[in-house]
Amino acid sequence: MATGIFERVDTFIVRVSDYKKAQAWYIEKLGLETSFVDDEQKLAVMKVSPTSITLWQLKAGETRATGVSSFPIFHTKDLVATRQLLLDRGVEAEEVEGTPSAGWFSFWDLDGNKMEVCHFD
Repeated sequence: MATGIFERVDTFIVRVSDYKKAQAWYIEKLGLETSFVDDEQKLAVMKVSPTSITLWQLKAGETRATGVSSFPIFHTKDLVATRQLLLDRGVEAEEVEGTPSAGWFSFWDLDGNKMEVCHFD
């Protein structure tokens, strides 16, 4: 069922320095699959059902904005196990915060893009 005028979020853009390296990192570290690649636009779409993350390479002269603004939040059934899996894969992840019924932790990709994982009952 749609909320407002939209049915869902189609994709979330994450700006990266090298989309092929980022794609490999997202596959290896997060276990995501690639659903589309555009070598001309220098982007890779990573499937996160029912939406996606589009890794889009910065163009010459572009830079990522400093500080954290928008970032994706992934949902998991087990925060502790998910965090441990990321740590085992060499991903820097903060401690779990919140309560047993609603918790979260942050982590970063190879370009320093912040991401978060949450769980709620």
